[in-house]
Amino acid sequence: MNELKRIIKEQKKIFVSFFLIIVVVPFVFVSMWYAGMHEISFGVYNGDTSALSRNIVQMLESTDALKITYFAESPEELQEAVKYKTVAAGIIIPENFNMDIKNKLCPTIILIANGTDLILGGNALGAAAKVVGTLSAGTQIMT
Repeated sequence: MNELKRIIKEQKKIFVSFFLIIVVVPFVFVSMWYAGMHEISFGVYNGDTSALSRNIVQMLESTDALKITYFAESPEELQEAVKYKTVAAGIIIPENFNMDIKNKLCPTIILIANGTDLILGGNALGAAAKVVGTLSAGTQIMT
């Protein structure tokens, strides 16, 4: 036991470093990861403005992970906002989206994210994909 105490006193820096690496560093990374999970800035381009597309936007607004902070006037404007980090990610709802669904033409919703922050972009796309997937399942049941 005395030998262990002597080793601890002599190697104090190693034990402190070990403690920091094992306890503090993971805590910092988990805190940063968790902080990126809520209210991620999100942009929307709604080219359709139908009840269905407004419902999509409303569903996106209701998620805890996303906070819609930007409404673009064009898809290009939204792409620029994502590119220059005005928002972390966004969704492009094309013109005639509702009409294409009614005509069973399989319209495409585009989700975009800035890939420079993988955690933020990935979480934003995941939350948006969940909303779109829920809508898609409901649309398939109704048709």
